[in-house]
Amino acid sequence: MNAGAGARQFFWPMREQPVFLKRGYFEGDRFPVAEAMSRRGFYLPSGLKLSES
Repeated sequence: MNAGAGARQFFWPMREQPVFLKRGYFEGDRFPVAEAMSRRGFYLPSGLKLSES
């Protein structure tokens, strides 16, 4: 079901962020827990002014 709620990726692990990739940081490193969490989690909108609609 699509209720029209926006969502976004939970977070990007540091080793996958473009700024670090360009500089070669974390090259060859693996962080399986952070990588798994970033692919399974997501943020839903929240705030005091949100309504049911």
